Amino acid sequence: MFEGYLECPLCDADVPVSQEDKIGDELFCACCLASLKLKKKSDAWDRDDFYLDEDYG
Repeated sequence: MFEGYLECPLCDADVPVSQEDKIGDELFCACCLASLKLKKKSDAWDRDDFYLDEDYG
């Protein structure tokens, strides 16, 4: 996995992602309190392929 920060899609704040977080895990933005899911664009393991999406569930 990857460790670092990804941008919240709602407020653009940095959301920390740890080595233990997996694709599909629920994360929360500390600024806007949005529920987010960790997702990946492709099969590659590049940092740019990871993103956060609002969790509507």
